[in-house]
Amino acid sequence: MSDLAEAHVTVARALRSDPGRDLTLNIGRGEGVSVREMIDRVNAVTGYDRPPTVTVRRPGDPARVVGSADRIGTELGWRAKRDVQDMIASAWEGWTHLHPEAARS
Repeated sequence: MSDLAEAHVTVARALRSDPGRDLTLNIGRGEGVSVREMIDRVNAVTGYDRPPTVTVRRPGDPARVVGSADRIGTELGWRAKRDVQDMIASAWEGWTHLHPEAARS
C-alpha cells in the first residue's frame, strides 16, 4: 500500500472513533526537493533526458516551501515509509503498466 493510502486509512480510523475531531493534516516526509532535483530523479527513473526550462521566479513565489508532517506523526503515529525516489518509481511503474509505449528499454 502507498504512503498516501496508509495515511488516509489511519485518518479514517481516527475519525471513526472521534467523528468531530479536526484532522487537517499534511501527509509527507517533511522534506523537500527542488524542481531541478525532481526533474533529475524523474529522468533517472524513466530513462528520459528532459532538461528543465529555467526562468526567473515569478513575483511572490517563495524560494522554498516544505509542508510539515509533524502533526500526523504526533497525533496518529503515522510516518511515511517511502522517499521521493520510491514514489517516482511507483508512479512510473503504474504509468507504464497502463501505457507500455512510454517505457524505454
